[in-house]
Amino acid sequence: MKDGYYYSSAHVHFTNADFILHRWQPWNPTVEVVLKKKGIQVPMYARRIQEIKIPVENQTVGFDLMKGAWVEPYGRGEANDLVFKFELKSVSEIKTKRFPEKFYDASWTVSLSNDGDGIQSFLAPPHGQSELRLPRQAPAEGYEAVLVKRTYRLQGKPTYSDFREDQNYFFRVRTKKDEKGQVISALYGKIPGDIRVGQDGFLRFTYYLNPELNSRNMEFDPGKNLFSNLKKDEQVTAP
Repeated sequence: MKDGYYYSSAHVHFTNADFILHRWQPWNPTVEVVLKKKGIQVPMYARRIQEIKIPVENQTVGFDLMKGAWVEPYGRGEANDLVFKFELKSVSEIKTKRFPEKFYDASWTVSLSNDGDGIQSFLAPPHGQSELRLPRQAPAEGYEAVLVKRTYRLQGKPTYSDFREDQNYFFRVRTKKDEKGQVISALYGKIPGDIRVGQDGFLRFTYYLNPELNSRNMEFDPGKNLFSNLKKDEQVTAP
């Protein structure tokens, strides 16, 4: 830790133990920890979504990032910033002596509303690094209009999930273009960690949205969250 820098950490993976010398291997390593200097931290809409249910199946439903709510008629949201579609393709159950085994095949998509909106994957280790895990700025290009995820547990097959511990995203919403197709205004944000949707349709993810038009700055000021009265488990403290 150092004033003006983000807290950082590192870890050592011991691969073996030397039972003659009674010590772990590799012994006495030197580990370099690089601190990231704090830049310009800005107010954002930052919220941890904990177990909210996607209100409908097999239909698209919008989520307003500034309101932190589903759009009407399912909530008080107005803008379709992120559009979710949850599909549960098959459900079956086998009764056993101990407990029933449930099988499922669930998929969901995250799409965006406007021409130029999009989401972009970014891989970063989830632990052992700076508390500012992602780059300081969202990318200017490279956004995709749709993200597709899937999880299943089928009889006779191993359980599968697209979830990754090192998965993160940047996104661009509320995009406007000129007559030449150039982006003239947009809002940018980030999602640290993966977007989780269980086979029961419950959604979990954390997001940051910078409300300043065209600003790609992703350094959040934890003391200036534009959401007020968040529950304890919804609060975001990381930059």
